[in-house]
Amino acid sequence: MGVVTSNLTDTGLEVIDLQTDPSFAERRLHERDAATQMEGMRRVARAFVDSRIRFCRSW
Repeated sequence: MGVVTSNLTDTGLEVIDLQTDPSFAERRLHERDAATQMEGMRRVARAFVDSRIRFCRSW
């Protein structure tokens, strides 16, 4: 596992080089369904719009 430590001393961060990380290369990928992703994005957007409307009404 390649770990980059330059300029990261005492930050508490662990940075891994994904090009050389075997566990990243071996990960199982799942298929993506564009329709499901778009529905999820619509729901997230709607939640932001609804919360913004409630916020503005409370002023």
